[in-house]
Amino acid sequence: MNIKTLLAGATSLLLAVGCSTTHQVRSMHDVSGFLGDYSQLRPGSGDEAKLIYVASGADFGKYHKVMIERVQLWQSEDPDSALGSLSKEDQQLLVDYLYTSLRDHLSKDYLLVDKPGDDVLRIRAAITEAGKSKPVLDLVSNVTPFGLGITYAKRIVFGTHTSVGMVTGEIELLDGGTGQRVAAAVDRRAGTKVLRGKFSRWGDVKDAFDFWARRLQTRLAELRAHQD
Repeated sequence: MNIKTLLAGATSLLLAVGCSTTHQVRSMHDVSGFLGDYSQLRPGSGDEAKLIYVASGADFGKYHKVMIERVQLWQSEDPDSALGSLSKEDQQLLVDYLYTSLRDHLSKDYLLVDKPGDDVLRIRAAITEAGKSKPVLDLVSNVTPFGLGITYAKRIVFGTHTSVGMVTGEIELLDGGTGQRVAAAVDRRAGTKVLRGKFSRWGDVKDAFDFWARRLQTRLAELRAHQD
């Protein structure tokens, strides 16, 4: 089954967004439930995420390692759910892309680990839909660049297309020692006129994920620099 909605939305992931191929969707009336507690989040201003939280006094400079939990996909319980209409293979490909991009960018500044600790920043992220949602089970985003490359090459060969739409992204950063939330964000993004019509390849989706991960890397570097 081909993807019927472009997951061209982008979570700004606690950072200023300057992407020329997507734009922030202004309305944000509901959330998926992935973060559980949304009471700490405030409306973003300017080019911040639509909802954002950074713990007062959080010491981002102490984190030298990152633990990236498996990226989740939460689909709406609506029968017309765009994420729910995807094949299992396409759902898996989406979480694999986002996980791999986060891993590749953050590994430039942090040691990646699989266990929490006092100097570890735990990252939870999900591709979601607004409104009452539920996680899609049996999606494990833990792939090697080689394995992901095989799937990507398959999509290039068969030329799978994907339509323009929007998606919500949710993320939280937790202290690896205490489990305390140090930051969180929710954002909703959609394709602009640049992307209107049809994406030509799965590579376009990969480019969007790479952008989000790169911006998260930049924002974390800024938070550390402010504490030096």
